[in-house]
Amino acid sequence: MKGLLFTALVAAGGAAAALAVPWIGVLAYAFLATLRPAEMWRTTIGWGFSDVVALGMVVGWSLQGFGNWRLHRATPSLVAIVALLVWSAVCSVQAIDPSMAWPYVSNLAKIVLPVVIGLTLVQNMSQLRQLAWVQVIAYTYVSWVMNASYFFQNYNRAEIDGYTGGRASFAIGLVTLVSVSFFLAIGPAKRWQRVAAAACGVLMLHTVLLTFSRGGLLGLFASGMVALWLVPKRPRVFAAIGVVALAGILLAGPRVWERFGTTFADSDERDASAQNRIGLWQDCLTLMAESPLFGVGPNNFPRLAVTRFGWAPAGRFGDRKEGHTLWLQTGAEMGIPGFVFLISYYGFVCWYLLPLARGRRGDPDENNLAQMVIVALAGFAVSAQFVSLEGLEPPYYVAMLGAGLLKLHGNRLAAGAADPAAAVPLAGGTALPPPLPLPPDGASATPWTMPPPRRPS
Repeated sequence: MKGLLFTALVAAGGAAAALAVPWIGVLAYAFLATLRPAEMWRTTIGWGFSDVVALGMVVGWSLQGFGNWRLHRATPSLVAIVALLVWSAVCSVQAIDPSMAWPYVSNLAKIVLPVVIGLTLVQNMSQLRQLAWVQVIAYTYVSWVMNASYFFQNYNRAEIDGYTGGRASFAIGLVTLVSVSFFLAIGPAKRWQRVAAAACGVLMLHTVLLTFSRGGLLGLFASGMVALWLVPKRPRVFAAIGVVALAGILLAGPRVWERFGTTFADSDERDASAQNRIGLWQDCLTLMAESPLFGVGPNNFPRLAVTRFGWAPAGRFGDRKEGHTLWLQTGAEMGIPGFVFLISYYGFVCWYLLPLARGRRGDPDENNLAQMVIVALAGFAVSAQFVSLEGLEPPYYVAMLGAGLLKLHGNRLAAGAADPAAAVPLAGGTALPPPLPLPPDGASATPWTMPPPRRPS
């Protein structure tokens, strides 16, 4: 009952507020999509509430003139995600079983719509941090419930039941948001906010370990390596990385390390789960080679894995076997174009954010958010090779955060703000300031003039 009341309040408040401030609708929608109330409280509630928020968000967005479409370098990512949606519809027409394909298109549209609306509504850095926080808060609550079940009820719900499609999918969502929490903790914010972000990160880190997911552990390792490469080389930052690494080592039990050790074992030493993944990946590549343009259709690989390749059914459905790889299964189901569109959505964001993340451009706030997005998506990209999770929302919203940063940075430069990268280096390590912006048409070519010299009286 409490879950129903909470979900109704968030949905009703978010939808009503979105009519005047549509960005609130984006935040409410992202929060519910990340939390998944129906799965959290194991009831039928929650499925219609997100639609209510979406309706308020779309109406408010329309009343605001459909936002600002000057996206600058965020444009390629937006084009890629919209192209993925359109191509999934085309592939559904060509699918072996269209009845299985169209639900994929519907679910993807529910992700693409808030991404498009959110990108056109972003106006300042505070909004981007709000988007980061609503996701962290949602998954922190989920992590709290999982830890409470483990410690107080002696039931590891994170491993046995999983979340958002299974324990491996849950682990990958956690890996993505652990990185977000880390950069909120070391970023420019009030001390209590940094402490709260660090506490959220540790709780989610422990929940990753409770899932016993090898893909999740690999994602954490990848995120840590990329973070070491990108973050400022300051004692406080290295201390934070050390604390996170030590917490992971101390919290991980022998069973976690035992499972992780089988990830790179020889074929005769791998367990059945690890060996099966290799075979499923090969089957995905086989279908990509046979149908490189349209694939077999969204959501069609799991059925073919059983009927054609002879895999034993697994999961909630009695006749399906997932490919255990987001990237290759997307290629098998939607051909090489679908594979490229999905990779491009994340890849363009990371590529264009790299100069900001390396501290070559922008202010410290921009640098911190750029590092956050790249590190989080690096962990996601590695982990996603081990599980099929096309409907997992957090990575889509983290990439949207990065695209929003590209939009704001482009607007700032277009408005004539100083770009630190434009400074001209001189001998001795000093630099001239960047040139002043050109005056508008019709104005004087000189921004200011010296007063005429005074004659001696």
